Amino acid sequence: MSRRLRRKIHKWLEEQDPIRKQSLLESIIEELEIEEETEQNSTAVISRKRKRILNMTAALAICAAVLLIVWLPIALIDRGEKPPFNRYCLSSDLKSEPLDKTVKEYCKQNSMDCLYLNWYDTAYYETYRFFMKDDNTDTVYLHEYMMDLETGDEIDYYIMDRYTDVDTITKFIDLCSEQRIINSTELKWAYTQSASIGYFIYDDYKYILTISYPSSEEILFDVVEQMLETART
Repeated sequence: MSRRLRRKIHKWLEEQDPIRKQSLLESIIEELEIEEETEQNSTAVISRKRKRILNMTAALAICAAVLLIVWLPIALIDRGEKPPFNRYCLSSDLKSEPLDKTVKEYCKQNSMDCLYLNWYDTAYYETYRFFMKDDNTDTVYLHEYMMDLETGDEIDYYIMDRYTDVDTITKFIDLCSEQRIINSTELKWAYTQSASIGYFIYDDYKYILTISYPSSEEILFDVVEQMLETART
């Protein structure tokens, strides 16, 4: 209520003339109605302003989230770190090169804490590195083929970070419907007359194995156990 209006009310209360009282009262009522309407209009304006502010804040929050989603993977890749999201690679986008070293040696030289199959003294082996055609520095996965010269068992195993999938290797993972725990690690596996297939994750890497024409299911479990034992060496 304005000071001028308060003075009118005070004067009306002191006024003795009934006619003058009525005139002042009507004037006061009119001013009260005007003030009430003004306050309502002001409240509506404030509400509209507040709504616009909230809408702008929401829009800015959405823009910030989108920028974060786009920028974070790029920033991580630029720093040489693996982004925390899955990437799916087509084999047609990859190239390979043979390595003159074992998976064990390659991982040690590149500070990759990976498991491996330590058959190097009794097996023939070939090791390959797969990378993107447009980025020779980014190793997508490693592949090592081994043939035990004593038993004739042939094993292919693939190593990649846990965020990566490759179309030709994912098909092996999709076949693994059975489950078994080996040294506290979950192994998904499948067995056919032509191959044993296994898949497990250990720390930051996933491992996919295929054993051609296995003599029994147990060979796969023994190989996985041997690989897990290399984590202690």
